Amino acid sequence: DYVFFTRSGYTGTQEYSPVSWPGDQNTDWSLLDGIPSILPSALALGISGQPVFGHDIAGYTTIPGAKNTDQDLFVRWTELGAFSPIMKTHHVNEAGQNWSFDRDRTTLEQYKFFANVHTALFPYLYGLAREASESGHPIMRHLVLHYPGETESVSIEDEFLLGPDLLVAPVLTPGTSSRIVYFPKGRWIDFWGLYLGNPDPTVYVGPARHEVPATRIPVF
Repeated sequence: DYVFFTRSGYTGTQEYSPVSWPGDQNTDWSLLDGIPSILPSALALGISGQPVFGHDIAGYTTIPGAKNTDQDLFVRWTELGAFSPIMKTHHVNEAGQNWSFDRDRTTLEQYKFFANVHTALFPYLYGLAREASESGHPIMRHLVLHYPGETESVSIEDEFLLGPDLLVAPVLTPGTSSRIVYFPKGRWIDFWGLYLGNPDPTVYVGPARHEVPATRIPVF
């Protein structure tokens, strides 16, 4: 079996190359080409008819003289990778200086945890991939696709829906322990409470904004 990845294309490209990735992101937190640039790329591609998306965990290119990937960035990008259709790592220049999944035991355990989460999501992701092949609906979805009547959802660029049922709000800034999340209409249950067996997981009601803990990537 094989699969093609492309980082550019035209109408109909997805028939021949089903997976798109955003190119060679920098190994940093920059809005222009670091981890925050992933979501605008993914959501625009999804709306444009490219339903399957992946990205390089912790970036790909270290600009000469720039800071190398640290543990915080690597783990936050790993979290985002776990809730993406495709979870993969890839480095090019200065690979030995950038943080990696096996740099220390803590990082390895964190990477294993999120790799297991991604694997546990396989039945859900497989169903979304089948839906994408039949209807073109993207796997990573802009909120406006499901909540077109909510004015605030139009401008959201730092959250996404993974299919219709999971709201994902990745951490895109360093040293972050909480973040503001916009919740569309409905009752949103803390994913980690369910995943880790909490009998009384936190519930948020939308449409509203709430500040939520972000020791792990917020998912609902």
